[in-house]
Amino acid sequence: MGVAIFRADASQKTGAGHVMRCLTLANALAEEGLSCVFATCRESEAIVRDISVFPVMWLSDEELLSAAALRARRPEGCDLLIVDHYGIASDYESALRGWAGRIVVIDDLADRKHDCDLLLDQTLGRLPSEYENFVPQHCNILTGSTFALLRPEFAAARATAMRRHSSGGSVRRILVSLGATDPADVTKSVLAVLAQVAPEVDVDVVYGVAPPAALQPGSGSSDWQGKVCNHFRTSRMAELATEADLAIGAAGISTWERCCLGLPAIVLVLAENQRGVAAALKSCGGAVVTDLAGLPEAVQALMRNPEARVKIAVQASLMCDGLGTRRVLSEILPIAARNGKAVTLRPASMADAEVMLGWQREPLVRAFSRTTRIPERSEHLAWLEARLRDPDCLLAIIESDHAPVGAVRLDPPNAAGRREVSIYLGSAHHGQGIASAALAQLRRLVPEDSLEAHVLPGNEASAKLFSAAGYCCLKPGLYVSSPPRILQ
Repeated sequence: MGVAIFRADASQKTGAGHVMRCLTLANALAEEGLSCVFATCRESEAIVRDISVFPVMWLSDEELLSAAALRARRPEGCDLLIVDHYGIASDYESALRGWAGRIVVIDDLADRKHDCDLLLDQTLGRLPSEYENFVPQHCNILTGSTFALLRPEFAAARATAMRRHSSGGSVRRILVSLGATDPADVTKSVLAVLAQVAPEVDVDVVYGVAPPAALQPGSGSSDWQGKVCNHFRTSRMAELATEADLAIGAAGISTWERCCLGLPAIVLVLAENQRGVAAALKSCGGAVVTDLAGLPEAVQALMRNPEARVKIAVQASLMCDGLGTRRVLSEILPIAARNGKAVTLRPASMADAEVMLGWQREPLVRAFSRTTRIPERSEHLAWLEARLRDPDCLLAIIESDHAPVGAVRLDPPNAAGRREVSIYLGSAHHGQGIASAALAQLRRLVPEDSLEAHVLPGNEASAKLFSAAGYCCLKPGLYVSSPPRILQ
């Protein structure tokens, strides 16, 4: 299906975040049949050994910021170029126009121009308008933590983890994970704090690259009565975060892993580019943000206040549902409707309230709804706010060529373990194959879920729609779709 080249570097100074999120996206693209290649510095291999699961072009220091060097290394070019690098901007990207079919940029600074077709910034609260003067007019801009690039095991663990973390109880296990590098060895200082204020708590310590020489907590303190488990390059992050009652971490990409699982966290800022994320987390109550000096008090306060931990868990879970990688995948590889236009799904927001109300008031939509009465505006706004605040509900706007045309909703699992699908389009967009493409995108978004749809008598169009999408009719009016694959 084509070749995707990723241009990202990892190092002790810059960390592993750029390469790690590119690896997540590369795995998703590879599942869709693309051949993925990394172009990176030699130090990346020492920081992120998993990079070698893909073919790698090792770049010399002189080649790192040279577009001409990349062209020379692979004269045949590529179908897709993904750039995730603070040192690269529009001049590099423009020089690779024609050599690359499409260019995707992953950024989180919004401080320089890019020449790209798609820009992703997964920073919490980032607005597309912050990039409008930095990208071409045709560029599609994806911003916010709903697009966070997480591995699929986090979405798979979300329901179990959220039930655990929203139940309160005592703190018996703490997860400490301060990024892949931690050159200042902040982990050692954190463990010294825990040895003093939480000596009986079990601790999982995750080291991304190389653990320090002394792995025991508290610099040899004999006060530690709990159990400390050290994990080096672990593939069990989702499992460890699910089992933990509290986390201490940095405001990097692991933020979204914790949020996805509703894990209450104390966040330390370990790099300048983490300050914005930390401030946004603090503002919306999704974490406690402090420094090392304030860490003892923060740990003690949360340990003795289960209600505060539950509140943090709920707020954090609203920021990221773990489906960001699949949303980005759908934008990179859109599904075309019968009319030839690309159909995508994006998360709904309160800004969509008026257009959604307009669709809800259309006669064709109301005729085949369970409630035929047209909702009042105040009712609709209250309903929408409640759906958006429900971490178990998925509500998306259907777009055709990036223009809103309808909506699709997944409710929480019912007693049968299935999530009900509700879908509608504005009447001007019927008969173009948009709903079929939207259902295909929905299935791509939640490949592990069992789905069901209820079709009212006389709604032949919907019956044909769900049948064509692979839903089986269990009984009159009930159509069911089983997962096409089970996540490992």
